[in-house]
Amino acid sequence: TAAMAQAISRNADAGGLLRKMFRNHYFVERRGDGEAFYQYHDLFREFLLARFEESRTPAAARATKRKAAQILEAGGHIEAAIDLLLSAQETRAAVRLLLRVGQELIDQGRHQRVAAWLAELPKESVAVNAWLSYWLGTTQLPSDAPLAERSFEHCYESFGKTNDDIGCLFAAQGVVLAITAQVGRFRRLEGADVRGIHAQ
Repeated sequence: TAAMAQAISRNADAGGLLRKMFRNHYFVERRGDGEAFYQYHDLFREFLLARFEESRTPAAARATKRKAAQILEAGGHIEAAIDLLLSAQETRAAVRLLLRVGQELIDQGRHQRVAAWLAELPKESVAVNAWLSYWLGTTQLPSDAPLAERSFEHCYESFGKTNDDIGCLFAAQGVVLAITAQVGRFRRLEGADVRGIHAQ
């Protein structure tokens, strides 16, 4: 938005420049019926991002991305903020926001979006967080049930260490779904200690 552009650029006329670029068809699209949202055309955006990285030190680029992510978060654009934080390798801040929206996106069927973020995070950051491990298993389930089963088992143990009963139930359900999804392995359910999982 014009306000966001002004905040990140510290240019009081940023909104006017965006409107002028849009009117003159300078690689800018405008969206929204209320407050206008502006977006560069994809190729032009990639060009500008490349120039941005080339013209700044890594530390300066990270600082700018952190500031932009804060502005996006304040405006309710959480997904865009996560993208920027991951790009800036701000793992802790990215995880904080991912924990806010991850389950909602999973419920919406947007597994690939969550999977892409998890893939960008350090593996240890995912492994130490029970909910991230659970969502990892959820995104793995359609394509790799055995791998998903291991992720669900791992997050079940993690939930158990913090006495998160709801998390344990989700994880136990994930284990059962992963087992039943594996063709030719249905008999494993007969020997699985499902009762023990729910009783712990």
